Amino acid sequence: MDRRAITCFDQALTDVGLASDTRLYRVLHDYFAWATTSMSRYEHSADEVPDGLRIPTWSWHGPD
Repeated sequence: MDRRAITCFDQALTDVGLASDTRLYRVLHDYFAWATTSMSRYEHSADEVPDGLRIPTWSWHGPD
């Protein structure tokens, strides 16, 4: 399911014309892929999410 969501997101980026900006496309793709696969670790319940879990900021170079 994660791969399908990422594929749909990538297609949406292409549909709105962002694929031509390869740097922006790659950063957005990488962030969405990271967020999608990271959050799926806790798919059964919000109670599974560890207290104090840090969500990193994201930059042109990936997570900070």
